[in-house]
Amino acid sequence: MENLLEREAVLAELGALTRSARRGAGRVVLLRGEAGVGKTTVINRFTTGLESGIRALRGWCDPLAAPRPLGPLIDALAGVGQTAAGAIAAAIESGDTGALYRRLLSVLRDGSNWVWVIEDAHWADGATLDLMRFLARRIDSLPLLMVLSYRDDEVGREHPLAVALGDIATCAAVSRITLQPLSRDAVATLTTGSGLNADQLHELTGGNP
Repeated sequence: MENLLEREAVLAELGALTRSARRGAGRVVLLRGEAGVGKTTVINRFTTGLESGIRALRGWCDPLAAPRPLGPLIDALAGVGQTAAGAIAAAIESGDTGALYRRLLSVLRDGSNWVWVIEDAHWADGATLDLMRFLARRIDSLPLLMVLSYRDDEVGREHPLAVALGDIATCAAVSRITLQPLSRDAVATLTTGSGLNADQLHELTGGNP
């Protein structure tokens, strides 16, 4: 498998946090960076390389005028098994938040090891932000690595995600990973044989892949 340029340290950190979560010391990872910097590419490589025995969940927040309530959780139900998915879906449909949280915790404590990726959290609806808060406060007792990706350049101080992250930041089990733009040398590697001027391309793109 081809290496991702200048992302080895990030992948190594995610791997180490996953191993810690397998021992029951769960963690929230805030994976941040500007649009196009490669968050999804890193996530794809990370989830593809997960060890056997780890169950991966994945959900997305979408740039909709009326966001899907709990969209990332609904997406993730495909990975929890039919019975558990049905129970959680019923709680979502009924609007019973208490039952939803109880059933979700029951799934996450069923003896499996979990990685749950929620992408583009800057577009999250209020119910998803509350779910993030709920899990973050309990993450250190769950065999769960929860990875939240977002565009930090689009999250101002008054943004709903910024408020939620302020609450999450009070939890001890939080790691922050920032994806930096590529260096000039990495851009030169990418342009090898293309005839493009690496210096000009790096200046033009700022190192954004």
